Amino acid sequence: MKHDEHLHTLTGAYALDALTGEEQRAFAAHLRRCEACLGVVVVSWAHSMSGLIAPIVA
Repeated sequence: MKHDEHLHTLTGAYALDALTGEEQRAFAAHLRRCEACLGVVVVSWAHSMSGLIAPIVA
């Protein structure tokens, strides 16, 4: 399968659940092969979750 550089630009939109169904499926498949994008998504999710958890802990 040809590597699609465009998919690398979708990490933020994926983390925010802002992709269309087709984009989401393509990017999810891409994440299984691309550790760099997976890392960006995990950090984005962790950052967004920290804002939800901090008020509960404080």
